Amino acid sequence: MPIGVDNVALAKLFRSNPQDFVEANPGNNYQTMVQNNKKFHEIIAAFVRLDHDFLGDRLHLAYGVRFEQTYEKGRGGLYDPAGNYQRNASGQFIDATGRPVAIGTRPALIWTGGSLGEAMARYIDYAAVAEVNYGNYFPSANLSYNLTPTLVTRLSFSTTIGRPDLTSIYPGINLPDPTVIPTETNTATYITAQNPGIKPWSSRNVALSIEYYAPRGLGTVALRGYRRFVSDAFTNKVLAPKAALDVLAQYGVDPDDYPDAYVSTLQTIPGQIVTSGLELSGNVKFDPFLPPLASGLQLNFSASRSTITGGGDAALAFAARKLYLVPYSVGGGLALNKRRISVSVTGKWNSQQRLGYIDYKTTNTVDPGTYEYLAPVLRVDADLAIHLTTNASLFANGRNVNNVENIQQRYSPATPELAKNLRRQAYQPVWTAGVRAKF
Repeated sequence: MPIGVDNVALAKLFRSNPQDFVEANPGNNYQTMVQNNKKFHEIIAAFVRLDHDFLGDRLHLAYGVRFEQTYEKGRGGLYDPAGNYQRNASGQFIDATGRPVAIGTRPALIWTGGSLGEAMARYIDYAAVAEVNYGNYFPSANLSYNLTPTLVTRLSFSTTIGRPDLTSIYPGINLPDPTVIPTETNTATYITAQNPGIKPWSSRNVALSIEYYAPRGLGTVALRGYRRFVSDAFTNKVLAPKAALDVLAQYGVDPDDYPDAYVSTLQTIPGQIVTSGLELSGNVKFDPFLPPLASGLQLNFSASRSTITGGGDAALAFAARKLYLVPYSVGGGLALNKRRISVSVTGKWNSQQRLGYIDYKTTNTVDPGTYEYLAPVLRVDADLAIHLTTNASLFANGRNVNNVENIQQRYSPATPELAKNLRRQAYQPVWTAGVRAKF
């Protein structure tokens, strides 16, 4: 006899006998509800683009400007552990006998620990409110010039922005226990606040490329160099007491109520981050060199090199997570495309990627100079398609067919080789097969 839960029968039982069902932990359920209840509104605006051709269509200019006006208004939960402490008429924390307690001494509770009453006293739904309004113009221009029928050069300039993840700017604040003496190494005594007022990072980008298109469609080669100037990058920081007045003001928190509390929040990284890169890409078609039976064979290739300067450790962490910088990357693929069948194998190798700096001041289990890294990795994919008709085909796709592992490392110059690996994530090959049709 199969064993399991009949959800339909369970729902009927609940409707007919609701008194037989109770919440196992209503306090935790209420806490989870407050922490996940968020409201957020955002509005973003439009762009204009123009195109012109010159010199008998050999010179093409595309330019425009994008205007973005962002209005953000959000609500989130507020956590205040002092909400369940007893106070006297003067607002002082008191013990069970009514006497004021010194800092470092736990006051008497209003509600029993772990109860729904305690959760409702400490977790206040939608009490964190923030409103932000900003806008800007972002011009861009792309110039291409046909030097010869087979050689094209391109020059581009653009400005872009990158907003923080919504999870980073939803209003929300956790206040510390005011009866515990705060220290820089005790994260439980921090004020932890989302920062809805953080502005997007912005980037001015320039790129120059030259592209060669071989005669008879034998292939293409493109070489591109770029540089990005990133301003207003952001990262999470621990700020000294009273150094985050602007963040606390968004929530109406009086810093004098927490004069010695450190604040953990998202902050702008001072200075400018400059990233530079060189990219080579292209393809080669072998039809002119092969017999008709082997026609349709094509090689694709790519390689890139990127660097970053400025901004220190915080900038490295930002660039790794937001700009996806990999110092070296090489990719390639071989494809055979015939009338009845298409087969391809592709692969890409990424060098070691530095993810971020681990601050030994707040993570006391690491040495100075500790970073997290992604180890070098090579991923291989495979694709097969059998064309039954012009509108129907059978297909099979394989991802990560070489069964690669993601290895995350954490180490400092003093870490021995055998202790560098932090975690391994093994992803099995994923195969998908089916029928593809057009109607």
